[in-house]
Amino acid sequence: MIVYLPASVDQAVRLRAGEPLPGRRGYAATPSLLAAAGFAPRDQEDAGYTALSHAGVQALLAGPTDRRLVLAADTDRVTDLADPYGAVEVADLAWRQVWALYYDEPEAADAVRAAADSVRPDDTVAEALGRPEVGRLLDEHDLLWFDPTELDRLP
Repeated sequence: MIVYLPASVDQAVRLRAGEPLPGRRGYAATPSLLAAAGFAPRDQEDAGYTALSHAGVQALLAGPTDRRLVLAADTDRVTDLADPYGAVEVADLAWRQVWALYYDEPEAADAVRAAADSVRPDDTVAEALGRPEVGRLLDEHDLLWFDPTELDRLP
């Protein structure tokens, strides 16, 4: 299963160095997400983009930041939380499972900061999605794709 996991750059560097990433919430194109968003099984690409967006919102809940990093990983160590937003719990992720990085462009820094400042750590993704600053961020700035080998060169 492809899972999108918010992480800090430091956490990604430690994961690459072999340090385990503690179990954490990620997002995937789960049956619950497909049903809640009205996606057909053939809409996996759109459902994956939605899960990536939800992981990007989850990254804002970690605290003040001016850039979001989301790891895309292929793992079977997933517990589906039957959440309409595609939330899953991921355990025992290894760097070799990470096939892509998604990171904000430098121009998104002000919008990311405003969105992060508008949410509380105990917010759910659903609550955060209701904040105008989060909506503006999602409307105006896509997370950019990077190969995992580019971790040290993220802008």
